[in-house]
Amino acid sequence: MTEFSLAVLIVVFVLLCAASLVSFGIAKRRKGRTWRQYYPHLLRSFMIRLAVSAAAAISVFALITAALVLNSHRPPGDNSPVIRVDGRGGPVTVDLAMENCEDPISGTISMRPGPGKVRIYSDGEGIREIAAAGDRRASFTLDDAIAKRGLLSCYAQLPLVRGGDGPSQVNLTVGDEMQLDMASSVPPAEAYTNGQWSWACPAAAACPVLATVNYAIEDGTKQVIVLVLAALFGSIIALFIGEALIEPIRRRLDRERPGQSG
Repeated sequence: MTEFSLAVLIVVFVLLCAASLVSFGIAKRRKGRTWRQYYPHLLRSFMIRLAVSAAAAISVFALITAALVLNSHRPPGDNSPVIRVDGRGGPVTVDLAMENCEDPISGTISMRPGPGKVRIYSDGEGIREIAAAGDRRASFTLDDAIAKRGLLSCYAQLPLVRGGDGPSQVNLTVGDEMQLDMASSVPPAEAYTNGQWSWACPAAAACPVLATVNYAIEDGTKQVIVLVLAALFGSIIALFIGEALIEPIRRRLDRERPGQSG
């Protein structure tokens, strides 16, 4: 990204200088002007072209960053992972915790009544069997439940609970610097309590959940990028206007000043 922006700076600068050389060649052929007459402020003209090139390179850098920040990846298309319990008649609760948009996700399964066996399937790890302890809880980790969405956001495919005869509920807790995107999660969370977003599922039903999680700074970052791009494009336009309108007037005044003094 940085290398491409530097390449844009060099290309734009070379093109601007080439355009100036072509313009000077035409003026020299038609009116016999010297380089000093055509560009009385050579350093200033050089700096203007360098500033335009730098603004173009920064604009490209900001555009690439904006494309990465914005939602540029499709969500995963399958319902992995899957948690299958051994015919529990009571409710099953899955508590998940993700600190950031990096694997793994840690989780705990709570079942009633009594201990039971749990099988967890995921595309990356296959089928794993976990035995619940005496407190009716089983802990696990998921290494392939998160998919990239953008530079500051991700998808989290929450486990699908199968096999139980009772209702199930999936709770998600995210890190302090993250938040759930309710509008982009499918389905949206039904409740938010004590720092957990919750999705409930009735007995004998399958309820897949695709959660969309953003870093808390994503919205502010998008606004800053828009403001930076607006400022950069405004600067480029101002520089071009100054070069196209002000500089010719300045050259004309410089040519007329010796005649007036005489």
